[in-house]
Amino acid sequence: MEFKSLKAKLVHFVGIGGVSMSGIAKCFAENGINVQGSDSALKDSNYIKGFESIGIKLFDSHHQDNITKNIDLIVKTSTIKDDNPEIIEAKKLGIKIIERFEALELILSAFKVKIGISGSSGKTTTTALTWQALYGTLGVKPSCIIGTILNEIHSSVYVNNSSEFCVVEADESDGSFADMNFNVAIITDIDADHLDHKRYQGNRENLIKHFEEFTFKTLKNGGVVIYNSDCKTTHTLIQSFLPQYNSNIFSYSGIDKAVNTVPYIKGDCFLNEVKNTQNGLMLSCKGIVSANDIFIPMIGKINAFNALPGLILSKILLKNEKKDIFTQFQGINKRVEVVGNIGNITIIDDYAHSPKKIKTFIQSFASYCKDINAQFVIICEPHKYTRVASLYDEYITCFDDCNYLIMMEIFGIQGRDAMMDISSERLTSDIKHRWDLTKNNNFYIKSLKFNKDILNTYTFSFVKEFFNMEHKVFYVFLGAGFSSKYAHLLYGSIK
Repeated sequence: MEFKSLKAKLVHFVGIGGVSMSGIAKCFAENGINVQGSDSALKDSNYIKGFESIGIKLFDSHHQDNITKNIDLIVKTSTIKDDNPEIIEAKKLGIKIIERFEALELILSAFKVKIGISGSSGKTTTTALTWQALYGTLGVKPSCIIGTILNEIHSSVYVNNSSEFCVVEADESDGSFADMNFNVAIITDIDADHLDHKRYQGNRENLIKHFEEFTFKTLKNGGVVIYNSDCKTTHTLIQSFLPQYNSNIFSYSGIDKAVNTVPYIKGDCFLNEVKNTQNGLMLSCKGIVSANDIFIPMIGKINAFNALPGLILSKILLKNEKKDIFTQFQGINKRVEVVGNIGNITIIDDYAHSPKKIKTFIQSFASYCKDINAQFVIICEPHKYTRVASLYDEYITCFDDCNYLIMMEIFGIQGRDAMMDISSERLTSDIKHRWDLTKNNNFYIKSLKFNKDILNTYTFSFVKEFFNMEHKVFYVFLGAGFSSKYAHLLYGSIK
């Protein structure tokens, strides 16, 4: 099946409201394909605005009556099970069903250079900055498929048929990234995340095997692999490929220091210096890309690191020597996203939701606030009871670099995820106990019994306590559940 063969055909998306599926659906519609879709959480989706105005029909529930014999193709997410009434009806009618990643491959098939970016953390920002590096070098927007809204294109999927490049966030959560074919594979890191998916069966080695396949498929087809040598697991994985594919493999690393208690391994391109400024980051790097004063309009030194794969790719594929390739970057949704400013208060929304991502974010943001003489308050929404239970000790230790911490209720999946012995209140108590024992300088911590307290600025004490601080204050919401909603509601309430 080719993408162009679907023109004027009818395609139904089961689970159309998610960021990735909505982007694919919009891309299909913009390329002359008739699109409709269903989602039981449609009213909560921010990604389907304007869909009906471009001819996409929407259903707010999964029902067999949504599936009719004139549908030519069904696209579903990996979370949709075989007992879904629409899937049952589609099979009964003999309608072809494909997974989300297969729909992505249909889009990808039109491009000469396909760049896949995967990893347990940092892949969305790395994808966005790699896209910007190519755009800044070429002067032409590459196509892009990303797991959030890229502000420059106002969508998660953008197709530009006048460019031969397509940059893809290859999501590792369901293992499908290993089924796809790329000319360039970028690995940000490998961590024990999403192991509850059936393809991993709770086994970390199964996750690593998928990254091995992702690497091997790219290299055997003459492609290029770029990887983070600061990640011990990734570095170890790559070693077996070096004897045969050394000239096609490139590494990147941060500033010289021990990482994860292992010796520093200098990458082919490595950070030499990173400075925080009021408006963003200024970095210098050495190695196969050697440059000073590269500006990125983003907060957080970790984003200098996330920019390195794009710099390497721009250099080895396009022989780029320019330094200003990131200056026009407009940012991405929920990645250090500024919700709004009121006086000396700024509200930030970010996707960090696992202990490793939270710790990395806080360390980077603390450095930024120190450099600009500001304070910050973390409002964290722990993600899933099962994850909090399995990574409990890591959750307790990941907040050491913040002074003010508000813990929201745990975001759980109703009916599937509740664990009565795990709670936000218990987690907060154990974090405070750790702070007391280690004599950290942290001095404010609070657990919310009800997230709706955020809206009541007269009883939600941290707003009153921090509103009149002399220095600039950031309220930073971290989470992958309802935290974004509350960030915007708090902004409206204070405003």
